[in-house]
Amino acid sequence: MDRSIAKHLFLPLARPSSARTTDSTRTTSTTDSTSSDAIKKYVLKLYGNTIRSFVADHSPPAGASRVSFINGLIVIEEKHKEVKDPNIVDWDGESDPQKPLNWPKWKKALNLTIIFLICLVTPFASSAIAPAAPDMQILQQNFDPYLASFVTSSYVLGYAIGPLIIGPLSEVYGRVVMYNMCNIIFVLFTVLSPIDKDLKAITGFRFLAGCGGASAFTLAPASISDMVSPERRGSAFAVMGIAYNLGPAIAPMVGSYVNATYGWEWIFWIITILGGVCTFASLAGLCETYEVVLLRRKAAMLRKSAGNKELRSKFDNSTDMSHWITVRTAMLRPLRMLCFSPNILLISLVTALGFGYMYLLYTMLPLVFITVYRWEARNTGLAYLGILFGNMLAMILGNGVSNHIASKRRANGDNRPEVRLIPMIFHWPLVSIGLFVFGWSASYGIYWFVPILGTAIFGVGVMSTVFFCGTYIIDAYTLHSASATAATIVLRSLFGGLVPLFSNKLYDNLGISWANTLLAAIALAFAPIPFFFYKYGQGLRAKYVVLD
Repeated sequence: MDRSIAKHLFLPLARPSSARTTDSTRTTSTTDSTSSDAIKKYVLKLYGNTIRSFVADHSPPAGASRVSFINGLIVIEEKHKEVKDPNIVDWDGESDPQKPLNWPKWKKALNLTIIFLICLVTPFASSAIAPAAPDMQILQQNFDPYLASFVTSSYVLGYAIGPLIIGPLSEVYGRVVMYNMCNIIFVLFTVLSPIDKDLKAITGFRFLAGCGGASAFTLAPASISDMVSPERRGSAFAVMGIAYNLGPAIAPMVGSYVNATYGWEWIFWIITILGGVCTFASLAGLCETYEVVLLRRKAAMLRKSAGNKELRSKFDNSTDMSHWITVRTAMLRPLRMLCFSPNILLISLVTALGFGYMYLLYTMLPLVFITVYRWEARNTGLAYLGILFGNMLAMILGNGVSNHIASKRRANGDNRPEVRLIPMIFHWPLVSIGLFVFGWSASYGIYWFVPILGTAIFGVGVMSTVFFCGTYIIDAYTLHSASATAATIVLRSLFGGLVPLFSNKLYDNLGISWANTLLAAIALAFAPIPFFFYKYGQGLRAKYVVLD
């Protein structure tokens, strides 16, 4: 024992002598006893204060985590050191330059630029063909309005199936492999569409092209999460959001002009050329960003160089895990997250509703402005300017508002991902307002600027909601962000592909005004969802953890 401790532990206590007992001592025994008790209490008090002072002024001895004084005893609590498995492969510290978060700026910029191009081109293909649908119907001897609408929406349905494969496989084989495969699939089935001019065949080709094009929505948010720190992700998402919205917004304008000037086949040729550029850039410049795959590769290299077959990534639970079990688990994860996680399910429903309405407007705008405002077919692309402006404004507002609120809450110690949903509480009602303005102004033939203004308000509401939900999903499910994003895209794409099929019957039966009023009322019924998850989302995430 430390001498300084022993010195204080064995302080002598004053006691009366017991060697003799005389009459005089007996007569004064009561007095001496009282004095002795007082001295004992005083000495013990000094003893305790001394030990406490020593414990406070001295650091714990080696191997101890804490030293305390309890009931007159010095208690030394031993440390329980976590023994690190020498066979576990991890980054060389948080500042490891191989970690994607620590890549140099030029490398991040190169990867983000290529991803931006992919996010611009593949959504461009979704709506570019919409203005040409009437001319493509000439191919059919028997007019089928549902098939005509399905030519446009079949591509979006591909977005619903593609993510279920792309997202999970990217968490097994990596992001880059899936980017490259999806780009090739996108280009292949796009180029087949103008060659085989049968409308049913084109519908099938566009569906398969949409499956490949889904990489933009499935992998891009995950890639941003891999490379960009949480406090800067909002800005990166805003930039990608511009690509998401710019593509389908300008596509009808380009499509209407190209269709009127060169024919609808050239719309597909232009998409093929743009897709080819993205494929070449992806093959030449994209680098793997997924941490799990990178550490797995690092472990494989070390096993080969060091000859130690026991080395494994920190993300691998065991060295003998079946590869097919890993693939199967990853493939089922998005559906499990969608079905059993209330957070993902309800947030997906909100964005799906907005996405379905968006593509409904894409198919109905040319009809409205041709029949009500007597626009020429080649000018109908200008009707999409309202949505384009609204989408761009949504990205600017969404980025600024989201980052401001998140940083302010973080400074107050609130790091919950649910903070990202706060501005959505106020932005989602804009969807109902925009639909209402568009429907009633167009039904009365009010100056064309007013319905376009309504579509702009609608665009702000829908796209800012998609932005807020996207950042929330990435922040809440970081490691499995690709699967979580894929789960949200499934419903969104199903609504985007199926809702336009019923647009003709809806508008024929109710008219422009009441049809949009009904859609606005349905959207308004979903308004409490973001507030609910802001209040209770963290608890629900902890309760319903669905990963494997």
